Amino acid sequence: RPAGPRGVSWAGQGGRFAYIGADTAVYTADFDGTHAIKIAKGVQPSHTVWDISSEVVYWTEGTGAGAKVVGALANGDSLDAPHPTFDLVPTLPSSLTGLGLSNADVAADDAGSVVVQTTDATGRTGVAVVSYGADGKQIAAPVIAPGDAKTGGTAPTISPDGKTIVFVRTDTDGDAQLFATTLQ
Repeated sequence: RPAGPRGVSWAGQGGRFAYIGADTAVYTADFDGTHAIKIAKGVQPSHTVWDISSEVVYWTEGTGAGAKVVGALANGDSLDAPHPTFDLVPTLPSSLTGLGLSNADVAADDAGSVVVQTTDATGRTGVAVVSYGADGKQIAAPVIAPGDAKTGGTAPTISPDGKTIVFVRTDTDGDAQLFATTLQ
């Protein structure tokens, strides 16, 4: 097992977890740490999360406005493929142009919704949702525009039904608070 694991997340079915090793590779392992499988080599990886089927692990590559969320098969079968990872959002829509995407969380809704933190070139953060429309096309839309600690949002999570997002924002006293917003 690699030393220095971080960015740990459980699979939805609880039998395996994903983590980032000190070698910046992304791994999955059984609940007791055995049977580790290297699924990808990361570039500044952070924050792993599983898809709802426990077949794909997503993580953040890079930081700031250059960050993106990528994924790979959790069983490691794509490791030796010409393109072992894929971008969660292959082409940013105009509403998210210039923003980095990070800290993904996955819902269990029919639209395959994923909430992400957005970061602009000045380091201001916000929240966006990526999902699929009835036509099967990917949709990405901002929910909270990037702002400072009091107006933006960090560390988003989405409810399993894909209808509510909770994120962190600082109040006027400088204390971190949880804020929620409902999606249409």
